[in-house]
Amino acid sequence: MKISNEKLVNSIGVLSKLTNMELPIKLSYAFSKNITKIDRELTAYNKERQKLIEKYGAKDKEGNLKTKEDGTINITDVDSFNNEIKEILEIETEVDIHLIDLEKVEVDINITPGELMVIDYMFK
Repeated sequence: MKISNEKLVNSIGVLSKLTNMELPIKLSYAFSKNITKIDRELTAYNKERQKLIEKYGAKDKEGNLKTKEDGTINITDVDSFNNEIKEILEIETEVDIHLIDLEKVEVDINITPGELMVIDYMFK
């Protein structure tokens, strides 16, 4: 299944929440398989993102990235940085997602409709 990096990145929060829930073993296993595959794909995205941070991040005299008071990196050319990040987020990757049949899920999973929309690609 082709999935954009943006969709994968946005899935992380919901998937993280699901990993902390007590779920039936088959459902837990399905989510675990998908998380492993998504993490593998996001490794490449994170490497490229880090390159852009190095490229556009302000540096001190020693060449270390400067951070703002809130801990974020001070980006020197925000427009260029955002344009390149957007390009990376739009890239689609083939991910072998294990589809979960919602009709066979016999347990209540407490996530919001918005959270469900973020991971809807995992359900048939």
